[in-house]
Amino acid sequence: MVYNPMPYELRVENMGLLTSGVEFESLPAALSLPAESGLYPVTLVGVPRTAGNITVNGYHTSVFGVTSDCLLEGLPGVKTSGCLVEVIPSLPRLQLSTSLPRSAHTPQPMSKEELYSTVSLQLFNGETQQLTITLENIGTEEIETLELTSKTISTKEKVFGDFLSWNLDEALSHLPLKPGQSVTLTVNIKVKMDFSGQENLLQDLNDGE
Repeated sequence: MVYNPMPYELRVENMGLLTSGVEFESLPAALSLPAESGLYPVTLVGVPRTAGNITVNGYHTSVFGVTSDCLLEGLPGVKTSGCLVEVIPSLPRLQLSTSLPRSAHTPQPMSKEELYSTVSLQLFNGETQQLTITLENIGTEEIETLELTSKTISTKEKVFGDFLSWNLDEALSHLPLKPGQSVTLTVNIKVKMDFSGQENLLQDLNDGE
């Protein structure tokens, strides 16, 4: 938060972070503070270039052509001389697309680690459909491993056999997946359900009414 106690407007140029540690590219900001303005929030950002630890020591500004460094240890009320930030190595990024249309209904993730891409499909009992999944490496790191698991939401009807099945051998043969490359895999969807409990299902619906 910054403020301008002067009776005239201040033009702040080249405002950025002062850091130490691994290589860090500070992205400069510029702002105009009205005369005698109150507290004004400023967000300073930057990009670490390597993994490791970075210490944010303060910030620098340029006003009327004069450059100044402001260290955290010199600020009143600040009890630290720097803020330590751990930079982890770059992670792979995958973009998923499918041969089926997206569903209008997207369930809420069970945890922060879960992301959903929901598709819509209607099948008759005993019918089989193939789903083609395309995975594209949109990051800057190679993807060296690939795992695929499935989870079936419980239903009142019993599911016979493998509802979802696939063969990863072809997809795994293309690893490591370099940035910009993509791989496809086919998932077989087979519906074979037991509706012998249909009377109980109808009873449950009647009870709900």
